[in-house]
Amino acid sequence: MGPAKELQTLNIDVIRDLPGVGKNLQDHCGVFTSDLIDDSICSRTSFINSKEEIEKTQKQWNEDRSGPLTVHYGSMCTAFLKEPSLYETSEFKSLEEATQNYIRSPTVPSYEIAFNGPVFPPQFVFEDPTTTCFTTAVILMNPQSRGSVTLKSTNPEEPPVVDTAYLTHPYDKVALIEAIRQSRKFLKTSALGKYWKGPIIAPADESDEAIWAHILGLISPMWHASSTITMGKMDHPDTCVDKDLKLCGLEGIRVADMSVCPLTISGHTQAVAYLIAQTVAEKIVVDHELE
Repeated sequence: MGPAKELQTLNIDVIRDLPGVGKNLQDHCGVFTSDLIDDSICSRTSFINSKEEIEKTQKQWNEDRSGPLTVHYGSMCTAFLKEPSLYETSEFKSLEEATQNYIRSPTVPSYEIAFNGPVFPPQFVFEDPTTTCFTTAVILMNPQSRGSVTLKSTNPEEPPVVDTAYLTHPYDKVALIEAIRQSRKFLKTSALGKYWKGPIIAPADESDEAIWAHILGLISPMWHASSTITMGKMDHPDTCVDKDLKLCGLEGIRVADMSVCPLTISGHTQAVAYLIAQTVAEKIVVDHELE
């Protein structure tokens, strides 16, 4: 079951040709920046600079999941933001009208910024004990790039070939560049600016070229992969599962994870994954009269 040509290349018998299996891969990708800031903004400086404290608190965490680790690295501040200037770019205007309308919707963000992450890079040494690290993750929402997952061989133990295709669509490139530019502006010009001392890892300047160079060196997945077993209408060539999440053309198989979403969501995937699992469980209970 899957794309017939790919299966036949590996001499796998084709039970059902489903061209959409493994296609349409989407993921939120992102980039980290890191800056030195004055330690008066937070209380974790002495903790970061003390190997003994880290070892002690790590032991405490391992024992009962309590202690300073729950404070210093147990939470992050996040913001989902829109960037209207993207709507004037040729890359945005080249998108299909339905996609443009969706991205323009008031509740659909262009990117996410997450603050208060761990020290980045992890091996960084603070020469000035009065400074600490301010790590920022800038994450692209609504990616237009599409990757794929394909079999490498007939050996089920061998990992598949995963092509994330990050930022291969022109809109994704300009959107992430602008998101990073705005995040740098926010850090330096907001109330945070008075604490800022200088970059640890950041673009050399605010030009497209410098930001793109930074992206190419640090682009990272956010582990929100989805959409490779797409749910859709039965007459669509890429549909893999129906509205009940049953695999097209086969009996007794459903898919219950983020791969069934036609589009990756504008946010974190965890809650949606739970909802999909709950929905499938309820359908199975009804179909098999388990109540």
